[in-house]
Amino acid sequence: MSPACARLAWVRSIAAAGLAAGMLLSLRLWISTRLYPLTPVLPFLRPLPSPWDRVLLFATVAFAAAALWPGLRRPATAGLIGTALLLAIGDQSRWQPWFYQYLLMFGAIFFAEARALDVCRLLVVCTYFWSGLQKLNPGFPVNIFPALVDPLARVFPRLHPAIPALGIATALAEAAIGVGLLWRRTRRVSVIAAIAMHVLLLAELGPLGRNFNQVVWPWNVSMILFDVILFWRADFRIADPWRRAGAYGKLVVLLAVVMPAFSLFGLWDSYLSFALYAGNMKTGIIYMTDAMADRLPDDLQDIIYVTSKLGIDELDENDWSYAAVGTPAYSQDRIFRSAARALCRYEQNPRELTLVVEGRRQFIGQPSHAVYSCSDLR
Repeated sequence: MSPACARLAWVRSIAAAGLAAGMLLSLRLWISTRLYPLTPVLPFLRPLPSPWDRVLLFATVAFAAAALWPGLRRPATAGLIGTALLLAIGDQSRWQPWFYQYLLMFGAIFFAEARALDVCRLLVVCTYFWSGLQKLNPGFPVNIFPALVDPLARVFPRLHPAIPALGIATALAEAAIGVGLLWRRTRRVSVIAAIAMHVLLLAELGPLGRNFNQVVWPWNVSMILFDVILFWRADFRIADPWRRAGAYGKLVVLLAVVMPAFSLFGLWDSYLSFALYAGNMKTGIIYMTDAMADRLPDDLQDIIYVTSKLGIDELDENDWSYAAVGTPAYSQDRIFRSAARALCRYEQNPRELTLVVEGRRQFIGQPSHAVYSCSDLR
């Protein structure tokens, strides 16, 4: 087996294991029988009824396992892409960044096998570059980064005044990792820096840290392995991922290089632009009366908070998503509206429920602000 074929086999195995682990850690995201609503790509589509939703879920995991066997690789990869796309069409909340990246990688392996390594390299480069660039906003250094470095700040309390500046430097460094992976002279340093970043994230989010957002644990491990397999001592030139990408590669260039730029202006989804722990995601907060809150299912009672306004209760849709399906909410208006609409059936009097969607925070300009009642959502 040639070195390139060996690398591709490892990439396929890592992507298959990472995808299966992510899906198994978020089982409720992939089934139709849940209170947190599904939001199909097209409004006339209906959720796949039970038990067929579970059949499709476990078929995807089975195809991922089968893709590891040499004689089954190509048909299993085709089956995985097909079932994963059906799941994605059925609910946009499933378009989590790790799922999106794995699916694009499997597309490269199937449709651009001869150039799959270059396409996968391009995806990893763009993940770091855009993820870092998305963090250059007021929210990340003030809200997200301090939480990530809190254990270190406790050991070294003198770091506290410098944390915001370190947050901005971290965002720039992450973007630089992506660019550095393309250049031969900076490739090894970038791989080491990327691995160190993922190890720190696993230490913070993993069982020895906050024990939070378990679904991204295998993705961080996968990224470490992708960095080593795709870039360490890899013989490719900076132009190769762009020039030798082929037809499928051009699609990836559009999705991973071009379109994320539009997300900075609210014209493309944040999660499809690798906005990972960026601090500038849209938020959806549902406000309701005490009477309406009492009518909601017991599963929601533990995540409803009483605000400072007497008689008004608050439900953060991100908290609801974590509690219901084990992943962050897909941060777009249509998802927030869909979730709030699902609760409108519990409204008995007008104006018992109000959805407030706050837009992305940027250095320039004011974030958007939208307010919906149940009459607006129907």
